[in-house]
Amino acid sequence: PDSSLSGEVVDPTGHPVSVIHILGALYDKNGNMIWMVQDYLNRAVYPETPTAFNIPIPQDLARKVSSQRTMVGSFDYGGSI
Repeated sequence: PDSSLSGEVVDPTGHPVSVIHILGALYDKNGNMIWMVQDYLNRAVYPETPTAFNIPIPQDLARKVSSQRTMVGSFDYGGSI
């Protein structure tokens, strides 16, 4: 009932990363992409510290998902606002 794409990201850079964007491509049993999910972590990620994420997947789509591919992008904002 609560389908989601979840896992952990680890920062290997040696310094905190400010912005983490997680993008998940969901595929059916024939290998066709059926949906994309995304989220941004609402906190910094620190070096070598696993940080969990959980992105909900609509239930009607979750039944069709056979595989997924997760991509993570990061950006470090070192200035001040």
